[in-house]
Amino acid sequence: MNVDDGRAESDSGADIASQSGAWITPPISYVDPRRRFCAFCGRPIARRFWRVSRGGGEGIFCDLAHARLDTTYPRSTTPRLDDLESN
Repeated sequence: MNVDDGRAESDSGADIASQSGAWITPPISYVDPRRRFCAFCGRPIARRFWRVSRGGGEGIFCDLAHARLDTTYPRSTTPRLDDLESN
């Protein structure tokens, strides 16, 4: 699979991320700027982003490859520091 061509393999579990998402180019507002960050890597998103609808809401990613990784990459079960400080 070539990540640059934007096509997903049909036999992978990550195919769900590419089928249920779309590239979004939001309008630019200098009066009320909205900051967006990739849900996978945390990189600031300046212009175009990949939006995926998922069970817990909406995921915003800087790249289609990160949306695919988010569905297949094992996440840590260790509580985040922010969650511990709020209790």
